[in-house]
Formats: sequence, structure tokens, C-alpha cells
Amino acid sequence: MNKIKELEKFLSSYRIIKADIEDLKLREKEENINLSCEIERLQSKVNRIDNAMNILDMKERDIIKE
Repeated sequence: MNKIKELEKFLSSYRIIKADIEDLKLREKEENINLSCEIERLQSKVNRIDNAMNILDMKERDIIKE
């Protein structure tokens, strides 16, 4: 049961990071400031998670998507 809660918390933070990236991109355009370092840092986290999820088989991915 704890593993499921940990996974839910992890996936929630993953979604938040992706939303943060989009927010930073919008802020960068609106305020005409350079936030590329912060965006790249968050994007590298997302990329590592995506790579880890690509290693999973289809059944495991379907469970995570639910």
C-alpha cells in the first residue's frame, strides 16, 4: 500500500513539474526574461522520468497511466 501512495505522490510531482515548465516558458515570454537554466533543470528531471517509464513494459505503463 505504501508503494502505491509513493507512486501516486511521485506522479503528482511529475505532473506539477511539467506544469511548472509551461508556466516558466510563458513567464519568460511575457516578462522577456531568461529562465532557460531553470527550464532546462526541470526538463532534465522530466526527461529522466520519461526514460525510466519507457523502460517499463506496456502493462506497467498502463497501470501508471490510470
